[in-house]
Amino acid sequence: MEELTEKIDFYKDGTDFATDMPLWKFILLLVVTFGLYQFVWIYFNLRLFDFINKRESYALFIAIITALIPSELLLYIVLFYLYYNILKLNYKNNIINFVLVIILISFIYFMGNAAENLLEIERPIYWLFIFLGLVPTITMQHLSNKYFKKNKL
Repeated sequence: MEELTEKIDFYKDGTDFATDMPLWKFILLLVVTFGLYQFVWIYFNLRLFDFINKRESYALFIAIITALIPSELLLYIVLFYLYYNILKLNYKNNIINFVLVIILISFIYFMGNAAENLLEIERPIYWLFIFLGLVPTITMQHLSNKYFKKNKL
């Protein structure tokens, strides 16, 4: 743990990792960018987990591909990986983490489908469903903040 703390401290000057972002700022960025900030969040968290796991980082490539290719499946796979790793930092029970991630990804999927259906029948309330679909990511940022505050990283 000390080694990780030293390495993250080394990178804090370069702001490479979004280890602790106030929740209000995160939500504001999501709302102002109409949810597109989620791809920046994906990039930062992918880099962080690649760094923690001592792997070569393909975070920028994955984040750009996820943003540019209109594939829901790719986005769900990347979010599954990130959500599961953030939950693993906070809670040690892998089965519960797996089930929680499945529930969160399903929630995003259903909110996206509801928004798409409302858009087709020209109901302006579809924006509400789009933003509700961001709730799991906001929850993950909260858990990430909690972990880094608890471990003073």
